[in-house]
Amino acid sequence: MQQPSILQTLIVSLTILLTSCGGSSSGEFVLPLFGGEWRLSYNVVQDDCGLVSEDGIFFLDNQSIEQSDMGVTVTSEQLPLGTYTGMTRGSDSFLAEALQEGDLFGDGVFCQLSEDLAYNDLDGDTASSLYRVRIECADGFVCDSVVRGAAERS
Repeated sequence: MQQPSILQTLIVSLTILLTSCGGSSSGEFVLPLFGGEWRLSYNVVQDDCGLVSEDGIFFLDNQSIEQSDMGVTVTSEQLPLGTYTGMTRGSDSFLAEALQEGDLFGDGVFCQLSEDLAYNDLDGDTASSLYRVRIECADGFVCDSVVRGAAERS
């Protein structure tokens, strides 16, 4: 009987090592699943942009989320730009963004409106949410508004 070569022994050893390591659940990445209809209650934290009326520190929103692998698209009933696209981050969150630029206020000044929408700490059908608006204009105007929320999937 012929003895196995060093290369054959090494290949068998590596195969055993790799297959035995693959079964551990402690380091596995689990893709978060955000798809569905969500109801959010938001509290305004900072409103330097004046987007919310003085009595509007709290508002509700309905958001529909479509997910394809790590890609996420959010459609909002209340948020200004309405549709946000992004990617999942880790096993319990995602960040989606929208951008609009041009003469946004009709005064001839070029401005950029960027919105970030994040869901964090996904736990079954609940998550926290953070929504940020930033407006930057060519005339030097810059403002930020930040809103925090709680989300529940229906």
